[in-house]
Amino acid sequence: MFGFALTKPDKKIHINMALAPMLYVRRLYPMARPFIKEAGEAGRYEIQVPVGSYLVPAGLFRLFPHQIKALGDPGFSRYLKRDQSQRNDGV
Repeated sequence: MFGFALTKPDKKIHINMALAPMLYVRRLYPMARPFIKEAGEAGRYEIQVPVGSYLVPAGLFRLFPHQIKALGDPGFSRYLKRDQSQRNDGV
């Protein structure tokens, strides 16, 4: 989905995003298109997919910090918190 050729992705992400990050995902990751759905609120979209790594989806939060939010999976939420903490510490 996000550039990793794994036969059995073992992680899941569920993301709610605005139009700009959705268009970015559709353009750079065309395999994600069938999984992008309109969310309940106007101008918002959701994607819920298995992934092999949180690295690429976490990068979306760096590119679009106020236009995207994680839903559901606690593992992905923990990963995002660690990533944010490392960036704040200058690592």
